[in-house]
Amino acid sequence: MAKRLPIRPLVALVVLGLTVAFAAWAVWWPDDSSEVARTEPPRRVHPPSTLPAVQRALDEAEARAAARAKMQPPDALRPDDFAVLNAALSHLAADPKFGLAMAFDGQQFVLHHETGGGGGDVRPGQVRGDFSGVLGRDAPEGAKPALSEEALEDLDARNNSSEIERFEGFSYRKADRAPARLAGFKPDSPNVVVGDLEAIPTGEFGHDFRRNFLKAYPDARAYVWAYLPGYSADGRRAIVRLSVGPSPHGTMATYLLERGPEDGKWTVVWRWFTHYV
Repeated sequence: MAKRLPIRPLVALVVLGLTVAFAAWAVWWPDDSSEVARTEPPRRVHPPSTLPAVQRALDEAEARAAARAKMQPPDALRPDDFAVLNAALSHLAADPKFGLAMAFDGQQFVLHHETGGGGGDVRPGQVRGDFSGVLGRDAPEGAKPALSEEALEDLDARNNSSEIERFEGFSYRKADRAPARLAGFKPDSPNVVVGDLEAIPTGEFGHDFRRNFLKAYPDARAYVWAYLPGYSADGRRAIVRLSVGPSPHGTMATYLLERGPEDGKWTVVWRWFTHYV
């Protein structure tokens, strides 16, 4: 009768054989990593002395510049733009009813040095929808005025592209319009300051923006992106949209202004806040 081999030595021999085979494969298998490295396109990097956060900020700035290069140039600033924006922002900074659940503890409203560019927030349908939903504490006292359709169309045309997009029977302006620089804008209110919000490091997932923003602006209450105003054909009425934060889902402040018939001064006649959910 044949003698059986012990189980444990047999298992050990199998394991040893597999180990030797794997070691030989690892040594003799051709290494093609160098070939992969040669065929992949080189990634543009900044000097190695920069920190990861700085590297990320530089990469983001390059991406924004590349995207804007493909956009339609911004509309030229008009003579009344700064006066209209100044009136709206001064009203916002002094508004006793302004309130955001996540607002900072300071007094200053930090305005980005460029407009918001193209987007759905300045399309007539969105403005009408926000206007129709004005409720309670966010509405001023007095009768609700009528929206100027001419100013609505001008608001859309100045901030969005001249190219028309069509989708299932609807048509609207494309949003690929570059923002306009607010160079030389000096607000009257001491609580409105102009800064570069895009220069503030956001962190990998955007979680660092709040902390870094407060480091740069310790007396801040909120930050603001403004859109170019829209005007009625006679130049006597204007609409301004201000995107205000911090807000969980976004807050839009909308201002209707009129020009004084004698002094030509722009005055806010109605404003409302829309808190998106």
